[in-house]
Amino acid sequence: MTVQFRLPAASKATLAILLGAALVSCGGEGNSAPGTSVNNPAPAPAPTPSQYVSTPVPFGLTADQTFDVLGLDDWPANPVNSQINLRWNNASKTYEIQRGGSATWNVLRQLVGGTNEFDVVDPGGALAPYQVWLLARNPASLFGRYTGEARLFDGTTDLAYIAFGIGTAAGDIPTSGTRTCRLGDYDTIEGELTINFTTGKVSGTIGPYIWGTTYPLTDATFKPSDAVSITAAYGEDAGNLFEAAFYGPDASDIAIRMTGEASGVLTGPCTAS
Repeated sequence: MTVQFRLPAASKATLAILLGAALVSCGGEGNSAPGTSVNNPAPAPAPTPSQYVSTPVPFGLTADQTFDVLGLDDWPANPVNSQINLRWNNASKTYEIQRGGSATWNVLRQLVGGTNEFDVVDPGGALAPYQVWLLARNPASLFGRYTGEARLFDGTTDLAYIAFGIGTAAGDIPTSGTRTCRLGDYDTIEGELTINFTTGKVSGTIGPYIWGTTYPLTDATFKPSDAVSITAAYGEDAGNLFEAAFYGPDASDIAIRMTGEASGVLTGPCTAS
């Protein structure tokens, strides 16, 4: 004897739904990957770590700042006065650089794990064919508080070396008293400069760490109203030139550029003596 049951239309629909759910949960007829379901999706892939880190704000800036630059292009092979421009973009918290008379501002992106090393990225997102090592001082630095240094390089070849910072306004340079300025590159003291703001007399020595020789300054001139306030000769070669500019409030820092027998860039703080 065959027994037949009639299900109401609503019961048929309910049974169809239950069977469909069972098939999905067991992987039947579906395209779900093994071990996944609509209720247990596969985990999203881990994000790729960025190769860049946030750049520390230099000199406590809270607004955009175009820096005063003193340095050398084509350094150290054939050094000439630098045409590099450097500025701080406060909105994006990045340095921006112009090089070689270009009208384009490229962005410096600080590398993860690098020691103050930056990629240079053009407005289209492509990498420039050089990188930058850059260090801005902080208030506790022995080498100045309102100056920094930057070197441009391609692999192991140096291309340029600059000092940068917030230049001292002509009206903020002292008119009396004496300052002693200690000079160094990013990690080594290189010399000392004494400036008498009352008489305009400048004296001092440069070296010996980089060049192996201590050079006394001679024939120094002091023009506080000029962007490059001090010029002097040094050593024995007729083409040797020493130049210096003040940075920070009340001429608290100094940066120098040397060409000729020795070439390079140094910075340092100036204190009353």
